[in-house]
Amino acid sequence: MIHVSVANRSSLSASEVDAICGALSIQATQHIARDWGTAAVEVVRRPFQAGDWRLLFLENSDQAGALGYHDDLANGKPVMKVFVKTCEEDGVSASACASHELAEALADPYLTTANFDGKSRFWATEIGDPSQSSTYTINGVEVQDYVTPHWFNPNPPKGARFDYTGKITKPFEVPNGGYAQFLDLSNPSKGWQDIGFELGADPRPEKRSASA
Repeated sequence: MIHVSVANRSSLSASEVDAICGALSIQATQHIARDWGTAAVEVVRRPFQAGDWRLLFLENSDQAGALGYHDDLANGKPVMKVFVKTCEEDGVSASACASHELAEALADPYLTTANFDGKSRFWATEIGDPSQSSTYTINGVEVQDYVTPHWFNPNPPKGARFDYTGKITKPFEVPNGGYAQFLDLSNPSKGWQDIGFELGADPRPEKRSASA
């Protein structure tokens, strides 16, 4: 099991953070784990312990335009930051932003994986970006939609689901409000390129280098 310790340094109340933690635990363990084969997750507000992943609720962004992002701690474990006031100013809930960052950290903790489309492009495994304009609720808490492995599959099986909510209809589709990154082997000198845009931030702070 992955343990995510949560620290609240924002205007959110303890009860609000605890409700978000509960929703994130359910989404990660019952939804994302089913689709992506990731481990069960416990998200809880508690002091940081050795081996934990970390989620921080902060007030104002430390990266221009960023609502949140994930990085790595000194111990090699992911750390996710959510900027509550910045989210509020952009009309995005802190819970959806936290859901986005946790989902992406689960699918690609070290920002090192990509998926070949069978033609010329490798697509970054950022599972919250393409579907980020869509959300759903768990116990009254808003969480963000995410894409399934079939989104990256150029030949998906019949009846495949491309995102949790079913809004996306085919592989590599980026609806309005979504975002994706790819490296095109037919023109690698361009490095990682973007399709669409991210709500509140373009590019993302964890955007990959051309060598990633």
